[in-house]
Parts: sequence; C-alpha cells; structure tokens
Amino acid sequence: MFTRLRLLTPLTFALLAAPALATNSNPLSGTPINLKVGESFPVKLTNAAGCTFDFSASAIDATIAAPSRLFGTNLKGATISITGKSVGTTMVTIQSMNGTCPPATHTFPVTVAANPAAIPKQYSTLVKAQLNTFKIGAKLEYGLFNSALKDLAGDYVAGQITDNGLHDGFHEAADTLRRGLYSRGWDAHEDVIIGGTQMLVANALNFGEGPLTLFAGGCGSFDQFQDSICGEFAKFHTIFDKASKNGIKAFEKAGAPRMGQWCTLPPLFSNGAFYPAQVSQIQMPQPLLGPLTITTLPSDANDNGRLRVSGMASTMSPTPFQVILTRDEMGQPTFTETQNPVLNTQDWTATFSNLKVGTYFVQTKYEGDYYSVRVPIQINLRF
Repeated sequence: MFTRLRLLTPLTFALLAAPALATNSNPLSGTPINLKVGESFPVKLTNAAGCTFDFSASAIDATIAAPSRLFGTNLKGATISITGKSVGTTMVTIQSMNGTCPPATHTFPVTVAANPAAIPKQYSTLVKAQLNTFKIGAKLEYGLFNSALKDLAGDYVAGQITDNGLHDGFHEAADTLRRGLYSRGWDAHEDVIIGGTQMLVANALNFGEGPLTLFAGGCGSFDQFQDSICGEFAKFHTIFDKASKNGIKAFEKAGAPRMGQWCTLPPLFSNGAFYPAQVSQIQMPQPLLGPLTITTLPSDANDNGRLRVSGMASTMSPTPFQVILTRDEMGQPTFTETQNPVLNTQDWTATFSNLKVGTYFVQTKYEGDYYSVRVPIQINLRF
C-alpha cells in the first residue's frame, strides 16, 4: 500500500499542476446587461495559461444592441463593447475558437431602454459632424473651380478653344461649383433631419415628444445648424465673386473679351426632423427663387453677344418650364425668345446667341404661372 501511494503521488501533483486552458468572460456568460440608448457596456475576454484564440461577435438584432467589434484573431484577451441602439431586447453572442484555447460560447441577454435626456448631446454631435463635412466638401469645390479657370485660360492661349468655347467652359465651371455646394448643403441638411428622426425612433418617441433641440425655433442644435449653413451660403457670394473676377482678368490678359458672371445660392430651411414616413417626401426649396448661374459674353458690331443661364426646376410640375429672354428698344418691337430647356434631374441650362448690345430681362417660370423670377442682364460692347 505504501509503495503504491508513493508511485501515484507524483502523477496526482502533475494532474493538479496541468494548465487549465480556457477563455473566460467578464461578466460571466448569461449575465443580463441593461443599457439605455447610446450607452455602452464592456465585455472582457481573457485566457488562461497563455492560450490564444480568435473570436466573433454578433447580435440577433443589431438595431437594438450591437458589439463594437465583430471579430478578432490570435488574441490573448479582448474587450468588446455592447452599445444600445434602440429600445428593445436582443441577445449578443461572443464565440471564441481556433488558437490554442478550446472553443467557448458566451451569451448576454441585452435590454435597452429609452434615453431621451441624451438626445440633445447626441444631436449636437451629429450637427457638428455634418457642418464639418460640408466645410471640407466646400473647400474641395472651390479648389476645383479655381483649377478649371486656370485650365480654361491655358487652353485659350493655346488656341484650343474659341471665345464661345471659353464662355461655355467658364459658365459650366461656375454652374458646377454652384450645384456642388448646393448639393452638399442639402445633403448635410437632409442627414441632420434623418439623424433626428432616427433618434426619435431609437427612443420609441413620437414626433411631438422629441426635445426642442431637434426642431426649428427650439433654440438648439437645429437652429445652430440652420444659421451655420445659411452663413456658409452667404460666404459663397464673396468667395465666388473674387474667384470669378480673377478668372475674368486672366481671360482678358490672354486676349479674350470681358465676360460677366453672376451666381446665387438660396438659403436652406426646414421645420426640423420628420417622421420616418416623411423622409422620402423631403423636397428641395422652390427653385424659382434660385439658385441661378448667369454668364455673359459681350457683343460687337456683328451682334454676336451670348448669354448662358442655368438653374433648377422641379420635374413634378405639370406644365413646361420656360426661360424667356426679352429686350425693349425704343422704336423697335419687343424682342422675345422663349426656351423650354430639358430638365436633367432638376438642373437646366439655356443658351441665347446672336444678341445685340443692351439690357435684357431673363425670366424663369412654369408655363401659365403668375409668379416668376425676372432678372435684368446687360450685354456689353466688346472692346
């Protein structure tokens, strides 16, 4: 008996000292996790005895709660945060596999509650991010405009384009700038509206239950966004005028006739966040109030002045969109030319050629409408 005990004792100690390979979770698998919308809770995976593992993480409904990391490889430890996305319950599963640790599955029932008190801060963060995105995009659009004008001047000097070609290119560059800025402003505006809507939905709040910061007139983040976007659009006219004038001077230096150019951006405004069902109904502001891009080429004794006008118009109108050019000259019949430009999505361009020196009026309207925009335009004499 004594001999057998002596023989077994080293083996017993060896078994007790063998490494216990495993992946463990903190909190333990099965622990309920209670969150509010926007809150996060860390789950830590640790190993034992130096083993390594890969992991994958998923949620039955990631719109309610979602892991911050979906996978990891060759790890000795990992932290996966679970974030509450919207009101409800779901299950988050984290599995460890491969490596030198044996496979393990850790599950966590997650309950997410509403967190309306956090919406103002979350919405402010969204607004700041959208404004920053717009400013970065605007800087890019201005750079492309300046580059296009330099290329046009070089092509003109090289004899690759005529006066009319320069006029077309100059107008298209300005129109591209105007459309780009307007589109970027509208995208930011729409994202802010949709983001506010999503916050209401995530917290299971009805439209009228949201904090005032989401709405126009609420003296909060939406009003700050609106003021900032309007301010950026107002800056456009100063920045554009300077760049356009510099372009005109460069063209004249290259021997081109002196052109004129005008570009306008309307303010963007809305009543704030909408119900999800209303998002698809968001429409751009009535484009007859702008925006417009107008570029003129002067005329000489051959009456070869030229005018290009671009803007926006709704494709939903039942009547054709019209661009009307008129000119009154003492003792002469009123000159009128009407065009029905093709609407490319919502953008249009009309070109009027063979114009005399003088003052014209450009009018944009839908056929039969009483209201319209009427802008005076001067076709100058070439020097």
